[in-house]
Amino acid sequence: MRARACVLAVDDQPADLALVRLTLEAEGFEVREARSGGEALAVAREVAPDLILLDMHLPDMHGLEVVRRLRESIGGEGLRVAAMSAFATGEDLTQWLEAGCIVTIDAMGCQRKIAREIIEAEAGKRNDAFQGFMVDRAVMEQASPDALFMHCLPAHRGEEVAADVLDGPQSVVWEEAEN
Repeated sequence: MRARACVLAVDDQPADLALVRLTLEAEGFEVREARSGGEALAVAREVAPDLILLDMHLPDMHGLEVVRRLRESIGGEGLRVAAMSAFATGEDLTQWLEAGCIVTIDAMGCQRKIAREIIEAEAGKRNDAFQGFMVDRAVMEQASPDALFMHCLPAHRGEEVAADVLDGPQSVVWEEAEN
């Protein structure tokens, strides 16, 4: 597993690609780039990105064709694509969502919006991955009575650890955080 989520940014406009890279890297993402559909297919096979940020109007092939080929070759239903275009119609956005894109972004230059959408998608992915793995009172009751709960901060209260455990008598999270 990677230390940072990897985003493949695909756009034929170098200035837009540079803005996406700078914004996402500032948010802690690893960013790989492609300037065409064909290049996107090759890079995606090489790095297996966590998310593909895909301009739907590329010079060599339409974004829907890129999505179709990626699903066939590497991603299946688990492929996560955020579709973007400065020239999208409402019908385009609907088609892209129906094709399996997780989000549509209809205006370039909205770099903060793009980063926010990706962060929210990653948070949803994390929540899905940790579903059923929260440390709660039932888990602590299975441990030895003198067991202590430790966790590095930040802790996602209510997602990975129940509030009553994090703040409970067996928790040393706050004491250890002060050292």
